[in-house]
Amino acid sequence: MSLLSCNLPIAQATRVDVPTNNWQPTYEWSRIELLTDRPGLMTIVVLAAVALVTLVVGLYWREARTVSGPKALLLTLLRLVALAGLATFFMGIERRMNREVVEPSRVVVMADTSLSMALPVGPDARDGTRAEAMVKMLAESPLVTALSKVHLVEIVGFDESPRSLARISQLPLASDASTKSGDNAMLVNPIANLPDQLLPTGKQSQLGNALDATLKQYRTLPLAGVVMVTDGGQNTGPDPLPLATQTQAAGAALHTVGFGPLTLPMNVTVRDVLAPQRAFPGDNMTITALVQVQSLGGETVDVVLLRRVAGDEESVSELVDTQTISIAEDEELASLRFETRVDEPGKYVFEVRAEPSANERNVDDNSRSAMVEVIEQQTRVLIYAGAASRDYQFLRNQLKRDKSFTVDVLLDTGSEGVSQDANEVLAEFPATAEALFVYDAIVAFDPRWSSLDKSRLELLERWVAKQAGGLVVVPGPVNASAFGSDSLPQTVVDLYPVRVGDTWQATAERTASRDKAQRLEFSRAGLEAEFLWLADTADENFGNWGAFPGVFGAQATGEPKPGATLYASATDDVAAAMKGTPYFVGQYFGAGQVFYIGSGESWRLRSVDTDYFDLFWTKLLRHVSQGRLLQSSQRAKLLVGQDRYQVGDTIDLRAVVTTASLDPYLADSIEVTLLDPSGTTHTVNLAGDVGDNESGKGNFAGEYRVQMAGIYKLSLAVPDSEEVVDRDITVVFPQLEVRQVVQNAALLEQLATLGGGHYYVDAASVLAGGADFPPLAEAIPSREEARIVPGTIDIEFSRWLSMILLGVITLALACEWIVRRLNYLA
Repeated sequence: MSLLSCNLPIAQATRVDVPTNNWQPTYEWSRIELLTDRPGLMTIVVLAAVALVTLVVGLYWREARTVSGPKALLLTLLRLVALAGLATFFMGIERRMNREVVEPSRVVVMADTSLSMALPVGPDARDGTRAEAMVKMLAESPLVTALSKVHLVEIVGFDESPRSLARISQLPLASDASTKSGDNAMLVNPIANLPDQLLPTGKQSQLGNALDATLKQYRTLPLAGVVMVTDGGQNTGPDPLPLATQTQAAGAALHTVGFGPLTLPMNVTVRDVLAPQRAFPGDNMTITALVQVQSLGGETVDVVLLRRVAGDEESVSELVDTQTISIAEDEELASLRFETRVDEPGKYVFEVRAEPSANERNVDDNSRSAMVEVIEQQTRVLIYAGAASRDYQFLRNQLKRDKSFTVDVLLDTGSEGVSQDANEVLAEFPATAEALFVYDAIVAFDPRWSSLDKSRLELLERWVAKQAGGLVVVPGPVNASAFGSDSLPQTVVDLYPVRVGDTWQATAERTASRDKAQRLEFSRAGLEAEFLWLADTADENFGNWGAFPGVFGAQATGEPKPGATLYASATDDVAAAMKGTPYFVGQYFGAGQVFYIGSGESWRLRSVDTDYFDLFWTKLLRHVSQGRLLQSSQRAKLLVGQDRYQVGDTIDLRAVVTTASLDPYLADSIEVTLLDPSGTTHTVNLAGDVGDNESGKGNFAGEYRVQMAGIYKLSLAVPDSEEVVDRDITVVFPQLEVRQVVQNAALLEQLATLGGGHYYVDAASVLAGGADFPPLAEAIPSREEARIVPGTIDIEFSRWLSMILLGVITLALACEWIVRRLNYLA
C-alpha cells in the first residue's frame, strides 16, 4: 500500500499517475513544426525545394541526348535520392516513446469534526460518541481499504472550514507532491492518526461550505464519489442541497452516512450554567441555567439550585431555589434564571440539578456546576482624564455609586478646589510606588501623556507589568491628535496594544463632517469574550450589541500589535468589517492587561438601555484588574485570557513569578497542574520569556486545548516556596452544536437523492448495504482516465538516422559519379 501525504490543505489536490506498460512510439518533424509557426519562411523553403528539383530534372534530361534514356533516368534518380536525404536531414525526424498513464479515480470522504459529533451516537450515552463510531468505521473497518484498491481516497475533516487529513491508495502511483521520484514506499500511516485528527472541535457545522470546497478542488480531476460522514447538523453556511445537484452534474455521486439516534431519547440535560465568576458580599447574583428536555412532552421537570462551599468535601449542599418546567414540545431548550446572594466571602459551587424523570434512561447529565468567588476586596480605580468628557462623568458617577468600587479622579482641566463626585481628587499623577500601587485599574480618557515625566511613566509601566494593574486607554480628539513619533513617550508606545505614533491623525476634523455612525463589528474573539457581553447569554449579547447604533469618532490608528487581540472594529461597510478601524483591542503586558477603546463614546450605550453602560464598565474593569483581585500570593500570579471558554477553545495561560526577594524568577519553563472535569490531572509547561526586555523577565506563557465541558482547576506551585496559586475556569458546550440531538435523516437522505448516491443510516449499513442498495465500497465505480504522457526525444534513434542518411547520400552520389565516369560524361 502506498499512503500519501497527511495534514494537507484542501487546496493542494494534484494530478498523480498510475503507470502502465503501454508504450507508443511517435515520430515528429521538428523543423516542419518550427516552419509552421513562420508561414512566410515556410513558403520560401517550399518554393526553393521545388525550384531545386525542377532544375535537377531539367539538367539531367538535357543529358539524355548524349546517353540512352535509361541511363539519364538512373542519373536523375540518384541525384534526387541524395537531395531527398539532405531534405530529410534538414527536416529533423525525431522519435518519442510516449507512455499511456491512468489518472486514478478519486473518492473524498468528508468527516464531520464539529462538536455535535461529541454527542452520543445512540439513545444511551454509554453507547459512545458519534466521533468514536466514525473513527471506528474509517480506521478499523475494511471500508477505506476496499475503496483504496480502486480509488485514490482523500479523508477531509470539516466543521467551520474543511482541511485535508490523509490520502490513501493501493494503486502503483508514479508521482505525487509527497513522494520522491519513483518511490512508492509507505511514508506515513494516516489511519493511525485519525483518532486524534477527527476529534470534535469545531463550533459550527458547515456542510455546504465543505461540499463547495471539495467540488472546486476536484473540478479538473476524475471524481467518482463524495462520502459525507456526519450527523447532518447544518447550522451555518450555504445550503448544501444545490451543491448536491452539482456533484451529480460533475459525474460524481454523493453518498451520505449518518451518525446519531433517529429518535429523541427521553432525557433531561443541563447544558450550561451561567454565573458571575466573581461577586461581592451582599451582591444580587443571577444564575442562568440552560436545560434541554427531550421526548417528555406533557410532563413537568423540577430544577433546583444548590450551593456549597468549594473545596470543603464535608460541606452539605444547601437548597437555594426550585423552579418547575412545564414541557409542551418533544424537544425544548429552556432558560431558567435564579436570583440569589452570598453574604460571606469565599469560593462557592452553585449546582443546577434537574430531578430525573421516571422514564429517563440517562441521568448522568442532569446536573452542572459553576464556581463563584465572593471577594470582599473593593476594586480601586483611578480615572485620569484630559477633559471632563461624557464618558468621564458617567463612569465617575457610576463607580461612586457602586460599593464594590472606590474611585479617585485626576482631571487635567480641573482647577484646585473644584468639586468632583469621587473618593479623592488628585492634583497630579502619582509620583511614588506607594501612591500608585494602591490602584487596581486606571482608566485614561484622552490622556496627556506628554505631561508626565519619565519617572512617572516608568512607574506606570512597572505597575502594569509587575503589579498586574489593569490599564484602559481611550484616545480623544484633543491630546491624541498631538501624538507623533517625537512627542509620544516610548513607554506609552510600548503599553498600547495598537501601533501609535505618526499614523495617528486628528479625530476632530474627520468626525466633524461624519453624519453616519460606524457600526462595531465583533471578531470571533470579541463575540466569545464574556467581559464584553451585555447579557447573560451569547445570543442575547449579540442582539444587544446589534441594537447599538455605533460610534462617530473612532481614532485612526495602526494595526493591533503581535500578541494583541482584536475584539471589535468600527466600520462603515459590513463587507469591510475586518479592514475597519480597530476599536476594542486588548493585550497582556507582563502580569497586567491593557485594553484600548477607539473613542470616548461608550455613553452612547445608554441610548439603547441605561444599564448597558454600567454593565460594560463593571465587567471590563473587573476583567483588566483580575490579576490583582485574585492574587493569593505576592510572588506569583496565574492569569488566563478569560474565565469562560467553549469546548475546543485554546486557553491562553500566563504566569508572572518572582523570587523570595521579589526579583523576576528566571527559568526556561515552569509547570502548571490542570485538573479537568473528569478528575484527570494534566501538566502544562509554560515557557519563560528569554528576551532582553526587562518587563518580560519572570513571565511565562503556554496554551492548553479544552476538550470537555465543566470546571477546570489550575494550580501553580510557587518555586522555592510552599505557596500554591489556584485558578478556576469554566468550559461550556457551544449552543449551536447542541440544539439538534438526533440525526438529521431527512437532510441526509435528500442530499444523497439529489447527488445520485445512497443514504446509509449507520456504519453497519455502510459495510453490509441494504435491500435496494449495495455496500458503499461497491456503490462507487471507478472513473479513471487514460492519457498519453509525452516521452523524451530518443537521442540514439536520432544518431542512427543521421548515420543512415549520410550513408544513403554518400552512396547515391558515389553511384552517380561511377555511372558518369563509365559513360565519359563531364
